[in-house]
Amino acid sequence: MSIRIEHSVYKLFTSIVLILLLIPISEAAAQQFTGYVYDTHHNPIPDAQIYIAALNQGTVTNSKGYFEINDLPEGNYHVQISYVGYKKEIRQINTTKLNGPITIILKESTLELPGLTVSGSPQPTDILSSSQSISVVSAKDFNKNSGTTAMSALKNVAGVTLLNTGSGVDKPVIHGLSSERVVVAVDGVRQEAQNWGERHGPEIDPFSVKKMEVVKGPSSVLYGAGALGGVVNVISPDLPESTNHTPVMGGQLDFAGFTNNNQGAGAIQLHGAKGTVGYRAEFSHRNAGNIATPKGTLFNSGLRKSNGSFMVGTSQHWGRLSLDYSHLFQKVEIHENPADAPHGTPYQPLHNDLLHLKANIPLKGLRFDVNAAYQHNDRQEFSSSMATDPSLHLVLNTSTINVKVHHTLFGPVFGTFGVSSMIQTNRTLAQEKLIPGYNEQDYAAFLFEQAKLGPLNLSAGGRLDTRNLDVLKTPDLGVSQANRKYNAFSGSFGAALHITYNFSLTGNIGRAWRAPTVFELFANGVHEGTLRYEVGDPNLVPELATNVETSLKFVASHLIGELSVYNNHISKYIFPEETTNIDPQSGYYIYNIKQANARIRGIDASLSVETTRWLTLDGGYSMLRGDNLAIHAPLPYMPADHGRIGFRLTHPKIGRLTDPYFSLHTTIYAKQNRLAVNEPETNGYTLVDLSAGSDIHVGKTTLNVDLSVTNLFNKAYIDHLSTYREFALNPGRNIIMKIKIPFDVIKGS
Repeated sequence: MSIRIEHSVYKLFTSIVLILLLIPISEAAAQQFTGYVYDTHHNPIPDAQIYIAALNQGTVTNSKGYFEINDLPEGNYHVQISYVGYKKEIRQINTTKLNGPITIILKESTLELPGLTVSGSPQPTDILSSSQSISVVSAKDFNKNSGTTAMSALKNVAGVTLLNTGSGVDKPVIHGLSSERVVVAVDGVRQEAQNWGERHGPEIDPFSVKKMEVVKGPSSVLYGAGALGGVVNVISPDLPESTNHTPVMGGQLDFAGFTNNNQGAGAIQLHGAKGTVGYRAEFSHRNAGNIATPKGTLFNSGLRKSNGSFMVGTSQHWGRLSLDYSHLFQKVEIHENPADAPHGTPYQPLHNDLLHLKANIPLKGLRFDVNAAYQHNDRQEFSSSMATDPSLHLVLNTSTINVKVHHTLFGPVFGTFGVSSMIQTNRTLAQEKLIPGYNEQDYAAFLFEQAKLGPLNLSAGGRLDTRNLDVLKTPDLGVSQANRKYNAFSGSFGAALHITYNFSLTGNIGRAWRAPTVFELFANGVHEGTLRYEVGDPNLVPELATNVETSLKFVASHLIGELSVYNNHISKYIFPEETTNIDPQSGYYIYNIKQANARIRGIDASLSVETTRWLTLDGGYSMLRGDNLAIHAPLPYMPADHGRIGFRLTHPKIGRLTDPYFSLHTTIYAKQNRLAVNEPETNGYTLVDLSAGSDIHVGKTTLNVDLSVTNLFNKAYIDHLSTYREFALNPGRNIIMKIKIPFDVIKGS
């Protein structure tokens, strides 16, 4: 690590220590929350989970359905009550107004119902009370649907598609926007990893994910610049805790196999707690060969990926403090156009380090959230497997700190204010200078207030951002030393009206911004990721998005549904425009980076219905239209209209099988003929997927087994958002088996 990097990390963690020391640690008034959980026949439900997400604090009910949580700080909190086979209940409590035990009635349901979400507002809330459209991929659904990448689990979320490169790179596309226009975060920390490249996917290990949440629509107030399309927030497993300070230790073995590319994957996880200290460690590895399509194998399309992580923390009367570190390595082989390089073997090795410090400190009437992170992303690209020196070498170092103060003003009004900063350095070390080196400093302050007025929930927020960008002199790109300063305001206002207990009407207007990337400003050369010669424009100005959205949401024990309509107007949208000129050395067309006003409109619909105790029907539909308003033509890389329909069969127990299921789903994609200039057309197609699985009791161990088949009929098709779409088909049939084996080393009392 360079002296500059070490100094950046030192400054970051010195700032954190100073902030923690300045927080006036005093004993907050301790409150007690108690209650009983019953079914609809008033029978007690033992082992039901009671969870307060804002505090990462919870408990389970005893044999009489009784629970109690002590030492709660003052404040407004949402509480989630859940038990397998029942609809989750969400209750909002004010700990200063608790008056004896409450009674919770859970209704039976086989649907995977959404619970509390932590991504749409500073305070965890339920889906019906959020003014924005939010989708949750639960732990069960993530395990069933995730493939080689974590983002692949989003493929069935309405309004979300994937920009993919083979089986190693999946980038989320929310309402037609991706890359630098969508923020991908892990536990609220933005992932900074050269997101501007189409072949640069989020470096997140699927084995390290608990669940995922997708916020659709501008979200810059909470997540900063770039969240024009929305946010994908990856939630990691909680810090383990011991009950009554009894030591506990356990773990899990994971195995996965994929027939399409002969992929094998596995992970071992160990977690435990003793007294007030908890810990978690994990190592995973996967290896895959070439991708098989219905008409042949894609040469040089394999991958190798390893990930190791460790987390330690403490939970005490004054709050929680945790530190986790992860290192991910991956080598992705890049399949090239056979017409240009039939035997090409380029590949990208990547190392990504993440150090994350998190503190949650409740005080009298306040709660401090401190999140600080350091990320080191080292990306190389080799022109062939025989090359000894990289043709491209980018090193990105990012230090971030976010401080949020949650407060209660008066009556029904509560909210959050905070500050954030980011220090980022990028260096281009290889001979090829695709982008210049730069130093960047970002600073922001924000305020977000919420109020519950009977059946009406209101929210409003604002944020001020400033960015200072110093670009280093790079003669190879014709770039002199330059400086750019950007200032922007983001805001949002939303309302959620509970028409009934299960039914709400929501509306939201949001404003977000994005500064042009260094690549868009100063690129001047061949971009292998897009097979273009691209020329930037140093006079670009920030994009500004104004989105209006309204939704109807319904969440009941036997039905979940949502219908959303949105209109996103983007001022000064940045895009590459093809010219008729060809670069003589590479043979690629020259593209100039341009700006124009744009608009993206669309509809998302999703529905799940439990028709009987054993049969669930579900489906969804997404349609959008993206237009360049300057030339009245479609925007490039817009996903095709598509719909999904299917069913799931379930049963509570068959012999040693618990919650066995069988599902079959069909997804229909329309022909994409709304095209930008010189954009190739893609035909419509239909894919059929099936899956089955169960918990299996073997002795004292309960295994989880899932078997799925994607592209059941081995359909030959081309995804409009595939970076290989001009010269290769998408993968054919793939049979996937996943096995989870939990184990206990020390079992608490």
